[in-house]
Amino acid sequence: MKKVLITPQGFDFVSEDIRYLFAKDLEYKLTGGIIESKERLISNLKDCSGLIIGSEIVDKEVIDSAKSLKVIVRFGTSTENIDANYLKEKNIQLHTIKSHHTVKGVARLCLSFLLIYLNNILFHFRDNKDGLWTRYMNSDPEQITVGLVGSGDISREFFHVSSNMGFSFKYFSRKEKDYFSNKNIEFTDNLDDLISSSDVISVHLPLNKDTEKLFSNKHLNKFNNKLLINTSRAGIVDHASLRDNINTLENFYYFTDVLENEPPKKTDLELIQHPNVFSTSHVGGYSKSALIDVASSSIKLVNKYL
Repeated sequence: MKKVLITPQGFDFVSEDIRYLFAKDLEYKLTGGIIESKERLISNLKDCSGLIIGSEIVDKEVIDSAKSLKVIVRFGTSTENIDANYLKEKNIQLHTIKSHHTVKGVARLCLSFLLIYLNNILFHFRDNKDGLWTRYMNSDPEQITVGLVGSGDISREFFHVSSNMGFSFKYFSRKEKDYFSNKNIEFTDNLDDLISSSDVISVHLPLNKDTEKLFSNKHLNKFNNKLLINTSRAGIVDHASLRDNINTLENFYYFTDVLENEPPKKTDLELIQHPNVFSTSHVGGYSKSALIDVASSSIKLVNKYL
């Protein structure tokens, strides 16, 4: 019987809801969460024909060890953790899953981050835990300009769910987009200009060779009295420069759903424990509707190729 290895914790959360899609002639091995070591991943994968994977690294060594592997489904949209070119050489199918439920969930998280910042909730949370009762002046949406970096689905949805609250928006992209032009949202192709003229910057880009460390020290040292929101990929921000600037700039805040290493390692923990950092555990797409949508699509794809 052919076997399918399934590692994402999100899949495990909704496995009973989609069990009716499991094929009777396939054996599904759910790990309940990420496999942190390459050795364990290789061991678990060695007799599998299908793989539904999260953020684990699937490199040439892992691929070569999986002699029966026919199809990989990434539980999400990004494949920077997978050697896609080598899979193509080996004639192994690779698929990603895009869900409109995930788009909406990440946009809601961005709005949550924005409101936490405006209403000083990070300060209140810290103070109250220390037994302090301090009042801070909140910011009105009409006083805030949000700069969107990228113009894809999540960027547009974030604008959509926030636009009636009074915020001003601008966006950075390689070229103007009809969606934003029709909303009279100011366009710029200069990231420095966007940062200088915005109070909040929200990142909505894929991670690739063009966007890796896009936010370098040159950009990060302009974040005095600003918030940087990152719900895309950690690698878009140069984390060495981020740590330097968040320690030296006045009132630079970083709210993130993504880390360089997930689960976090030492440098990640040092960052998220900084008083000006607010982090969540890559949960933008972790609503039940989103997880069911992605999990069911993943199973259907694996079943199709096996």
